[in-house]
Amino acid sequence: MLETGGGGAGRHVLDLSHGLVRRGYDVTVVYSKGRAERDFLEKLDALPCEALAVPMQRELGVSDAVALRRVTMILDQREPFSIVHAHSSKAGALSRLSTAPRQAVRVYTPHAFRTLDPALGPVGRLAFGLIERGLARWRTDGVIAVSFQEYTHALRLGVPKQKLHMVHNGVGVPPPASRVALRRRFALEDDDVVFGFVGRLCKQKAPERLVRAFAEVIRAVPNARLVLLGSGDQADALRNLIIEHELAGRVTLTSDIDGWTLMRAFDVFVLPSRYEAMPYVLLEAASVGLPIIATDVGGVSAVVSQLENGVVVANTEEKSSLAAAMVLLAKPDVRKRMSAAAMTRLPLFSLERMLDETERVYDRCRANKRKRQQSVPERWPIST
Repeated sequence: MLETGGGGAGRHVLDLSHGLVRRGYDVTVVYSKGRAERDFLEKLDALPCEALAVPMQRELGVSDAVALRRVTMILDQREPFSIVHAHSSKAGALSRLSTAPRQAVRVYTPHAFRTLDPALGPVGRLAFGLIERGLARWRTDGVIAVSFQEYTHALRLGVPKQKLHMVHNGVGVPPPASRVALRRRFALEDDDVVFGFVGRLCKQKAPERLVRAFAEVIRAVPNARLVLLGSGDQADALRNLIIEHELAGRVTLTSDIDGWTLMRAFDVFVLPSRYEAMPYVLLEAASVGLPIIATDVGGVSAVVSQLENGVVVANTEEKSSLAAAMVLLAKPDVRKRMSAAAMTRLPLFSLERMLDETERVYDRCRANKRKRQQSVPERWPIST
């Protein structure tokens, strides 16, 4: 179950659902069309499992009552589910507040707790933290963090350690693509050093940080190019920023191609995010041998070893460290060494490993739930 049909959470649900069906599970995907991306809907439609749409909105509101009633009806009136696995905060709250069958195991993967957002004020941080703590303690059998940073954050929120698990995201085999054809399609020369970004054009992903840093980079690297792939509410602001810094012709902004495929045209992948849990795009970039530059956010340290397969820079609005890292990786010998190192880390983030570990979480949660239910007497003793 998920509310946001796109980005890493959507990708995770698609991969997990397909993999579980392949392993013999009977899977039903409950999702919302509100923020669902076209690519997600097309891939969901192709999955060999049932998909049910429930109207859900990201922000809190009166519509949540309608969504909760619909989710409860699905869980109560259909064939009993043995596992209810929710993804991201809204679906996570609705699934755990619903009256799911007593025997169902409730598992929750936040994909970045809302409390990780640095823009969230202290009141909001306290409120969301209390909600996550209460639901984890009283309405959850297992919480899956996708990075060590998210795992430690969950502990600070008060998520019981015995219910907390860590499963890194995983990817399969990258799609075939021609580097030469892709670079020709986007008018990239053979000797251009192409820095690439793939992600939502939103405040969390901070693509404007990359544009501002790139404006500094081209002074030192005249053959540098920047390609931004994505869509979102900051698209117009980014176009204006490109014009402001006189980068037209050096920066390409597109949204009509698969990100993993386009990465074949890049020389360096850049992730300038303000916060993350475990970005899929890092794993995709590593899978095609790209050196990586990333801000110090959740999941990055698991994928990027400093100065081995990439550079981790401070998570700050100051652009000099990001620009300096880009200038460093513009050097061919540095990129060649880091590309080779990137390929050696791939077995750590395979899709099959993610499926194996998720199944083990399900098994542990089921076993723990049975123990708790068996320890509760059918009738409470009465003292007279």
